[in-house]
Order: sequence, then structure tokens, then C-alpha cells
Amino acid sequence: MIEFYQYLSKTIEFIDGKPRYKAILNSYSRYKIGGIAGSLDRKGYRRIKCNVKGVSKSIAAHRLCYFITTGSMPFDQIDHINGIKDDNSPENLRSCNNSQNRRNAGVCKVNTSGYRGVATASRGSGKWCSSLVVNKKTHWLGTFTCKHEAARVWNTAARMYHGHEFCFTNTIDHMNDNGGF
Repeated sequence: MIEFYQYLSKTIEFIDGKPRYKAILNSYSRYKIGGIAGSLDRKGYRRIKCNVKGVSKSIAAHRLCYFITTGSMPFDQIDHINGIKDDNSPENLRSCNNSQNRRNAGVCKVNTSGYRGVATASRGSGKWCSSLVVNKKTHWLGTFTCKHEAARVWNTAARMYHGHEFCFTNTIDHMNDNGGF
């Protein structure tokens, strides 16, 4: 697998977080020097196709950037610190394990509160509950009349349990559902 990374490191450089072709290794290539390499997959990550000795692979751009920057393969996963999947600048990438990567994940698409760790307490009650999972154990943080307060409590608990390095925190918008403060 490392031969794919070594091959691509000869042809790709990262400028402003984007993989760009710095050299074309064959004359029949359709790629242009300076052009952005790869394409976005369905999850929003940039992938670069590579063919070495007749074997084709799709390489994640963030893993390639980490390899080019550090000279080694990541031990497990790569975390995008700012949460932007296509920002592959070296200062935005760090090696991590699955648990650390999950701690820095944003709000799920199916979330109805708009805040991580906050859900409706029960249908029609108008209340919100907050909970945090630590080491596969759910910690109940309470029930609240305001989803913003539930998000603030979740942020405090997340910092306490996860520390600051791998800790996503909710951005509290201070606006209630009626548009007021």
C-alpha cells in the first residue's frame, strides 16, 4: 500500500489544503500541472485514483497529505480539526484513534435540535434532554426547558470528559424557535 503513497507523493503537492499536480509522470495524462487532483466522494472527502504496476487504488487526500508531511503512515485515522472534510492542509490534520475522531464529530444529519448531545425529551412536552457517551457508557446530563441550555451543559460535560484537544463543542446561537432572545 505504501507504494501508492510514494508514487503520489512524486506527483502531488498540497497548496491551501488542496492536492495539486506538481508533475505529470507520463505524456498521455489528461491532468494539468497545478490542477486539483481527485474528486469528492459521497461523504465529502477528496479521493485520488492511482495506478501502480497495473493495480488501481483510490487514496484519501487527507491520508496522502499526512504521509507527505510526516513521512509516515498514520497509526489509525486522520482527524480534520476544523471539521471541513475537504480542508487537507497539514495544520488541519492529526492522527487519532476512532474514539478521538468521534469526539470531534459534528452534529448528525438527522438531529432535530441542531445541537450535538441534545434531543427532545418526549413528544409534545416541549422539553429537551442532554446526554454524553464516554467509554461506551451514556451519562445523563438532565432535562431542560430550553435546548440552548441543554447544549451549554453538554459542552461543559464534553470538555470535562474529553478534554480540549479532541472536543467538538456546540455553537450556541442564543435564538429561540420564535426568533427572539
